[in-house]
Amino acid sequence: MRRHICFLLFFVLAPLTGCGLLVDQGRQVMAEVGGKPIRRDDLMARIRMLPFEERAKTNDPDQAVRLDARRSLLENIIIEELLILEAESRGNQVSDEEVFAVLEAREQEEQEAELEEGMGGTSAHEHKGEDGHSKQEINEVRRQLMVQKMIGEELNETTRKRYYEAHPDEFSISPPQFVYELLVVDARNDRFLKDTAQKAEQEGVALSAAVASVPDAPPINFCGEIPPTPFMRLTPAIREKVKGLSIDQVSEPFQINPADPNLHAVARLARRIDAIPYEQVKQAINQKLYENFLRELRDKHKVVYYQDRLDYRLEG
Repeated sequence: MRRHICFLLFFVLAPLTGCGLLVDQGRQVMAEVGGKPIRRDDLMARIRMLPFEERAKTNDPDQAVRLDARRSLLENIIIEELLILEAESRGNQVSDEEVFAVLEAREQEEQEAELEEGMGGTSAHEHKGEDGHSKQEINEVRRQLMVQKMIGEELNETTRKRYYEAHPDEFSISPPQFVYELLVVDARNDRFLKDTAQKAEQEGVALSAAVASVPDAPPINFCGEIPPTPFMRLTPAIREKVKGLSIDQVSEPFQINPADPNLHAVARLARRIDAIPYEQVKQAINQKLYENFLRELRDKHKVVYYQDRLDYRLEG
């Protein structure tokens, strides 16, 4: 009789023991952010949200592939926790109106998506509290808005331009480039060429504007800017005439093409480019500021990794 009881206890307790082991494994700490643990269950929840192809990488037979995929996900969770922790520590306030505006916008999007998919019969308030939203939803949106406000304080047009102006060497162009404006006409119209050049220089306007103000102008072969070019890459004929020009100054007329004596031109120095324009680098600056901000948060809120715990067996 005692033997049968032992067997019975084994079959009853064995599944419970296994279940307890899974619970313990799920609570294993993979990293800590400001003392807050990120557990294997948190990582698993993120893995389950991935598309099939990405999810498969987290359990790839190749150890390097699966560890890289898991590290990437863990790093995303760590960054989110750092941002939330910092936003909460700053005490940024988010009103209920802002939170519910986001939730209502999401509901609207969900309803429109359901209608497009022919699923209009489902309820947008299903499985939610009396006010239509669970506390978890409300808290998540509130944290997200707090983080958005904080990032808006750290990364904006003012901070980007301040960085750009404070780091001129980082965006300098060497050798500098020059933008010239050319006016090319037939050599028989040299008088027009000289008068137009003088008008442009005296009035500080572009050659094209000076030409447009002249009635009965002769045929123009070319009038416009040439692309930004280092001085030494200009053609010898242009380089010879424009060296030493200051901004808005116009050269003497010259033969633009040695092989064609019938074409004469004047050149105006429109601008000198010593640095990459701000508009071309502001996205790169934004990314750099964000990375710097995250580094500061890692220093402020201690991050501890347990890399050796990432190579667990993932079932399913």
